[in-house]
Amino acid sequence: TGWYRTSFDAPADKEVTLLFDGAMSEACVYVNGKEACFWPFGYNSFHCDVTGLLNADGKDNVLAVRLENRPQSSRWYPGAGLYRNVRLVTTERVHVPVWGTQLTTPHVSAEYASVRLRTTIRNAGDADVRISTDIIAPDGEIVARKDNSRKINHGQPFEQNFLINAPSLWSPETPYLYKAVSKIYVDGKQTDEYTTRFGIRSIEIIADKGFFLNGKHRKFQGVCNHHDLGPLGAAVNVAALRRQLTLLKDMGCDAIRTSHNMPTPELVELCDEMGFMMMLEPFDEWDIAKCENGYHRYFNEWAERDMVNMLHNYRNNPCVVMWSIGNEVLEQWSDAKADTLSLEEANLILNFGHSSEMLAKEGEESVNSLLTKKLVSFVKGLDPARPITAGCNEPNSGNHLFRSGVLDVIGYNYHNKDI
Repeated sequence: TGWYRTSFDAPADKEVTLLFDGAMSEACVYVNGKEACFWPFGYNSFHCDVTGLLNADGKDNVLAVRLENRPQSSRWYPGAGLYRNVRLVTTERVHVPVWGTQLTTPHVSAEYASVRLRTTIRNAGDADVRISTDIIAPDGEIVARKDNSRKINHGQPFEQNFLINAPSLWSPETPYLYKAVSKIYVDGKQTDEYTTRFGIRSIEIIADKGFFLNGKHRKFQGVCNHHDLGPLGAAVNVAALRRQLTLLKDMGCDAIRTSHNMPTPELVELCDEMGFMMMLEPFDEWDIAKCENGYHRYFNEWAERDMVNMLHNYRNNPCVVMWSIGNEVLEQWSDAKADTLSLEEANLILNFGHSSEMLAKEGEESVNSLLTKKLVSFVKGLDPARPITAGCNEPNSGNHLFRSGVLDVIGYNYHNKDI
């Protein structure tokens, strides 16, 4: 168990958020002696609004973070403590929250690309909100602009659509990056500015043909990469990450799977800039344990929230071309305990909205197959644009993840001879 303490000042009339890129693990966050938030999964990013916990003048606030690394919490070296960055975010009352934009490119071609930007606005109430957004090309030129005003209805995102002629397409060979710079106005006053970095590219999986990037077939030349930096340890180190990626690039590598947890944001940013396609993977365990103190202790209550944070954090990054919902989870097998639970017990696992009555109607279908469906459906609801896979080490067609029929890409670990 370790404690971190520091003090900070913040403007007394602003909204204040703490953003943790990762805290290993079981983070209990306190501001001025009051609990701000708890986040158990040490690999994931999370944030908490601490505005109401600050001293009246905003000065000399005490931030304390309690972290605990239990033995046998991972099947590899997890690192410890505040091994990733912590940020203090201050905004006006009407603002774009952390990870508050979603940018997609519904049409991509050499001639033109359509860009859809959805921006979440907090605390606007009944006010008219104006958003002025510039799309800035890799060379710094403004290539599109929209200026729109409307009310925020029931918290729905503010949508803007753009057309970009002759776009510079993102690929591992040409990692071109654009920026959408949005300025938020209420009653004629600017209240926020938010920048979303993105790339213009299309991805497609075609059965019996494979993966297509920008309409061109290609095979991944990739690696499974754990989050640590070898003898340098788990603490984020941008220079070391860049060196690692440079070595991989020189080898001919163009893709990285984040084995088997959420990466640090700096790695994803570097993959955007240096041209690596990524498959992001959140879990090495679901409900059934591999390690005594592994993620299974939190899966039922926290899986949904962990996936929300991962997808909101990284769904604008062009390097991310695929999501994984798990690595070699034990729910693949028919003799896994979750496959023989009662309907009441199964309903506790399927805490994404399935009722016991709905489960009963599924007849022969296994709980684990249903669980796979729910996880995939949840991810698709947050990001329908990317395919979903899982790393499986049970090649038999009886694998409950395969039997679900919802994986866009069947993932095999090892078992080359069985494919």
